[in-house]
Amino acid sequence: MRSVKRMEGIREDILNSDMIVFTTPLYYYGMPAQLKTILHLGL
Repeated sequence: MRSVKRMEGIREDILNSDMIVFTTPLYYYGMPAQLKTILHLGL
């Protein structure tokens, strides 16, 4: 439950921002699973 509240706070911060910059090393020309999960969770 605590992680859900934390994710809601992060999502709110992202939605209130003017710009989002994702930087990540490329492994096999794709983004890491953790970043993909965040994007799929509701951004």
